[in-house]
Amino acid sequence: MEKINVIIEMARHGKKNGFNSSRISNSEEIAEMAENIDLSGFQSVEIHTTPVERAVHTAQSIQSGFKKQGADTEIKIQEMASGILSSAGTSIEAIMAKSESSKDLNLISPEIREEYKLAVENHIASSWSKEDAGVGAWIKIMKKEIEFLKKNGAEKFKSDQLKKNGISVLEVVLRICSYLININGENKFVYSINHAGFIEPLLVYLLAEQITENPVRDGLDVFQKMGGAFEPSESVKIILKGEKVIFHLRGKIYEINREKLEKEAKKLESISIANQVIEMRKK
Repeated sequence: MEKINVIIEMARHGKKNGFNSSRISNSEEIAEMAENIDLSGFQSVEIHTTPVERAVHTAQSIQSGFKKQGADTEIKIQEMASGILSSAGTSIEAIMAKSESSKDLNLISPEIREEYKLAVENHIASSWSKEDAGVGAWIKIMKKEIEFLKKNGAEKFKSDQLKKNGISVLEVVLRICSYLININGENKFVYSINHAGFIEPLLVYLLAEQITENPVRDGLDVFQKMGGAFEPSESVKIILKGEKVIFHLRGKIYEINREKLEKEAKKLESISIANQVIEMRKK
């Protein structure tokens, strides 16, 4: 194997029983898939997941598959790499415990969640699937947020988000940038699971120009040109190799330099209101 720094398989959670289901229905299928991932040559193997039941359930299935090929890998909960915390903290047992009420502490503004909900409800009127409609709405929101930030500056942006009682899609994307840039090591493999449609906004944010020039498929906008929303368990391979950050997405290869990813990650501090929102949610 050619020496690399880190390979990150950033994946959507497994298939759900229903649109709002908290658990996945194809655990054995995912474990079998993980059993066939070639882990030879890596000095270390890690499993990361956001702290939401369906993502953690997927991580447990990946862990089972890795164990069958001799990799005894722990699951690491990545709380602040997403827009949702868990009141159960980072305890896998507590997150997965049966409960009548949600254990999620959603930091994303109610306005954004409502726009997602409306897009999903209205998807029948278009050729979009529920997932395409919802994720497409988030990407449109992110683009509006970026324009607002450019026009009004960081302080006005934060003030506006606080009035909306939640963090922006842009903040979630920058949190993922920060998460990626802080994964270090030599010949490390990371299987990273996200609970919601945040991978697609990340790819649009970082790769819009390249995807437009070299699309996965024909489409009217960059989201359609990248192929729309991820299917359950679908992933993008992200390779951190020296000063390069390489994305393997649906048969296409895109590349940015590490400096760009670091630059985007640094923007997080200037626009983040997560700590204030956490305090508001706890009241």
